[in-house]
Amino acid sequence: MDAATYGAALRATLTNSTDSARLVLPNLLGAAALLFGGWLLALLLQKLSARVTRRFDGLARRSHVDGALQRIGVERPLSEIIGAFVFWTVFLFFVAGATEAFGLGARTAVSNIIGSHYIRQIVRVGQTVRLGVVQGEVEAITPTAVVLKNGDGRVIVPAKEFNEAVSLLPSARA
Repeated sequence: MDAATYGAALRATLTNSTDSARLVLPNLLGAAALLFGGWLLALLLQKLSARVTRRFDGLARRSHVDGALQRIGVERPLSEIIGAFVFWTVFLFFVAGATEAFGLGARTAVSNIIGSHYIRQIVRVGQTVRLGVVQGEVEAITPTAVVLKNGDGRVIVPAKEFNEAVSLLPSARA
């Protein structure tokens, strides 16, 4: 490889790297800002909830709840446990938001989980359904999909499809 070809290849690589960094940097900064803001808010709410629930530490001692917690190895007061729970609950919501901002989110998986939850309320195993061009008997409803059995074999349909498309649930005939 001569110097001119090497130089051109190096320039192209650096240009591509710079362009990629320009695309990723705003998402990275947004995710970092969400994490930092979430951490601050979670810390504030942890302190606030621990302070509010500290009044119940005496009640926990009198009702022997703290003794029961100590017997299973928990040495911290109930107010600190509640504060830690509040912190992690709030912070994990922000972690989920940061992963979405950075493009690492599980939007499809969450849509399928929610779809599966709702489809269980209207579809039963053994029932025949049609979704678009796919028709079959419901063999199973998993946490993320509906398994249909038809003449071609088994068809796995993402559960979110039942929320996003028209589906036919043939009525039982007398």
